[in-house]
Amino acid sequence: MSVSSSRKITLILGAELEKLVTLPLVWLTLMGTFILNLVLAAAFTSAGLQGAAGTQSILKIGLASMGYLQAGFIILGILATCSEYTGGQIRTTLTTIPWRGFQLSTKHLALAIVTIPMAFIIAASGVLYAFIMMRDTALVIEIDAMIKTLVGATG
Repeated sequence: MSVSSSRKITLILGAELEKLVTLPLVWLTLMGTFILNLVLAAAFTSAGLQGAAGTQSILKIGLASMGYLQAGFIILGILATCSEYTGGQIRTTLTTIPWRGFQLSTKHLALAIVTIPMAFIIAASGVLYAFIMMRDTALVIEIDAMIKTLVGATG
């Protein structure tokens, strides 16, 4: 029975997504990154409330931790790419999908499907925390500027 190319891509992507979401280290890394974001957002917000950082907008204070959180997403990429090499599972994968470049492409697409929504949630949570804590002293933020900034921080 012949399987169409689009069906093969769907099956391979589904397998890569399943492998990715069943790795416990992926979820631990995402949770650790989220918790670290909240800790750093609290620290930067506290500094902003005390005036140590000068007068900055809620967006800048809420997204100040994103530079540090990139390490969590780098770790996710390493985990996704290298996880199959530890137990010899790569032999099974390459037997099933002999095209290494295609397999890596679908693996990274699966990683993007998982990390892009999580990156948005993490970026938005930092801004939300800063907004909640600084709402009395904050300037009004336009919603379209906030959306553009959050999309940029997610990227």
